[in-house]
Amino acid sequence: MSLPHTRSRSPSPSPAASTILPADDTISTPLSPAAARRSTDTAPLLYQKVIRWIKGPVPPRDTTLKPWFPEYQEIPVKLLRRGPFKQRSWRAALLGLFWFVWLTTFVSVVHNSRFRSRVDGVMPYMASCADTMWAKNNGCGLDGASCGPFQNYTQSFRCPAQCARTHVLNPRVVGDQRIVYDTFVIGGPVNNVSISDQGAEEDAIDSVYRADSFLCSAAIHAGIISDKYGGCGVYSMVGENHYFPSVRKHGISSIGFDSGFPSSFTFLKGVSTSHCTDLRWHLLAVSLVFTVLLSLTTTTPVILFPSVFCAIFFHVSLASDPAAYSNPYELVSLALSRFLPACFVAYVLFKHVISYTLTLPASANIEKTILWLGPLWVGALNNITIDPLIPITRLTSRDIQQQPGAISALVIVCSIITLIVLYHAHALRLEGRLPHYLALYAAVGIVLGFLAAIPGSSLRIHHYIIGITLLPGTKMRTRVSLICSGLLLGLFINGVARWGFAGIIETPESLRGDGLYFSTLPVLVAPQVGASNATFAWEAGRVRGWEEGVSVLINDVERFRVPGLTGEATWERSRYGAGEEWEKLYVRVGYYGGGEAGDYTLAGVLEGNGTWVQPEVGRT
Repeated sequence: MSLPHTRSRSPSPSPAASTILPADDTISTPLSPAAARRSTDTAPLLYQKVIRWIKGPVPPRDTTLKPWFPEYQEIPVKLLRRGPFKQRSWRAALLGLFWFVWLTTFVSVVHNSRFRSRVDGVMPYMASCADTMWAKNNGCGLDGASCGPFQNYTQSFRCPAQCARTHVLNPRVVGDQRIVYDTFVIGGPVNNVSISDQGAEEDAIDSVYRADSFLCSAAIHAGIISDKYGGCGVYSMVGENHYFPSVRKHGISSIGFDSGFPSSFTFLKGVSTSHCTDLRWHLLAVSLVFTVLLSLTTTTPVILFPSVFCAIFFHVSLASDPAAYSNPYELVSLALSRFLPACFVAYVLFKHVISYTLTLPASANIEKTILWLGPLWVGALNNITIDPLIPITRLTSRDIQQQPGAISALVIVCSIITLIVLYHAHALRLEGRLPHYLALYAAVGIVLGFLAAIPGSSLRIHHYIIGITLLPGTKMRTRVSLICSGLLLGLFINGVARWGFAGIIETPESLRGDGLYFSTLPVLVAPQVGASNATFAWEAGRVRGWEEGVSVLINDVERFRVPGLTGEATWERSRYGAGEEWEKLYVRVGYYGGGEAGDYTLAGVLEGNGTWVQPEVGRT
């Protein structure tokens, strides 16, 4: 029996297979339509994944700190809320009494520290740490006529604490020495006795300083006042002097100068002084006790923040870092004028940022005090905590390049800030708030970019701007955010209380101060030395059209103004000392025009024996 003949058929593709398999047998390549479709499909998927990652997990996570040993941290609040103080009215009365006691103590100490100073029964002149009796370069005019009297003049003064760290921020010259980022005291004890064993009075009367020395630093060097507590004294102008030794005393190394200067001063002994001690350290103890007790015993941010803000603001402006002032009433007026606008900014920061950060239970009160209030004081006392550790005086490219250690310090600071920013970005992502903050700081970056692009001006990032800009990013309740929030608020307080709301955009002239102009310079040539005089000559260098003539400084005093780009000036030499030696001369020249002088050359030196040392390349 034969089987029926059947025809074999290939199975027809299923509909599902036909939608998956390609229509022909061509191999898919990166340029084929199928591959192009796949690449365009993955692009939005990658974009969506990035967006989902930025938005954070769903649901968002709570990053609020979990207190360590919460039962112990609650003890201060529990101790307070006993007996009648369980009632809110009694606690409010106690708070009012607490404020009154602090205010009375603070005002009393400030009054004794600032308002009652007397020298021989008279209120002294309130000197700043950088006060001098002689201006830089030709600031005193020809022969120093604008900086008299040179002798037979006395003046009582009072110096604040911590003047030993006051440095010159722009280059200054003493003879052929270029001084920058260092103390500026020229001279010291001029006798030959051992200075290490002398008392303060003997030290002072035997010390002579050039008139362009910092007065308060010189007083510390002479032993008249202390760096820690400041003090009062009387200086006396004693006219021309030909010997200013370099001596290290009381932590200050003075600068030597081996030629004559027309104006110098010394300090008088036997002066009666009262209430001249700078009590900033005593006030610090008062303010610390007040703020720490308040932080430990309250859980309400609306009570803690304004109390701490006001206390620390006035502590900075009246005690720890006061602005320069001629009388104490001016200082109080200045502090109040800066306080009102600072309150407005502080209110905005508190309402939108800091109130959230400080809303913690009583079981975290000790951590809040240590992690938030501690860094707040560190930032507010920036002049004695952060500034001495970081060798960056001003955030300008020129200062960073020329200040020793500034570049390394900037790299370290930027690295630390980057790590902190990454931490906060991670925490904000976990809480689901990162997109809003990315948009906020992108807008801030755009605004700063536009400000930096304004022609003829420079962007200046002050302390208070750093605080205002970065504080919103700390709106969370982690330990790191508490530290950063306190530190940034402290920097804001220090910046405004000390310097005010300085402009974020400044002109090159305001940034320069008494710094270099980088103007054109004449070329000093070898002098003609006669029997009793020397004729100094110069040649024209590269000019720009503003130059009207040449100013000649001899021993750091302007002695000649000669019209024209080239010329000469003759100076009569003098003898001094037991051997009647010829005086050494330090000569610098610079162009003037439009009523003011530009930069000067470095000093050429004419030795007493007539030898000439050509100046090095540079400017002052």
